[in-house]
Amino acid sequence: MVEKSKQGFVRAEDIVDLIASPAMQKIFSEKGISKASISKKTATRWLQKLDWRYQSARNGMYIDGHEREDIMAYRRAFVEQWKTYELRFHQWDNDGHELPRPNGFPVPDGLLFRLVLVTHDESTFYQNDHCKIAWA
Repeated sequence: MVEKSKQGFVRAEDIVDLIASPAMQKIFSEKGISKASISKKTATRWLQKLDWRYQSARNGMYIDGHEREDIMAYRRAFVEQWKTYELRFHQWDNDGHELPRPNGFPVPDGLLFRLVLVTHDESTFYQNDHCKIAWA
């Protein structure tokens, strides 16, 4: 169930399918449980009992505690590390002309390597916009 929720959202039907799956049926038979399937209503009750709530999906990129102190400390450390990498970025100007090459990082055998920053110009923040309500 948790793995499914990481991929998007969980539906009561997913719980019904999980219970009917061969893997779950094997676990049930090992424990002496004879339950070939459950209804959608039972799956809904189970989700409620496990403190899952059927609610409007929250929009936005930051729904995972972006203001927690450990997250903010990680971001600060990331920015400091980025500054050291930035000195080694292989860069070009807006016309595509190569700028002077930076010093590289030393690696074994006396070689140096430079970093090439690859970016993406499209957003992936809208992954779950089609889903308005979900179990969370």
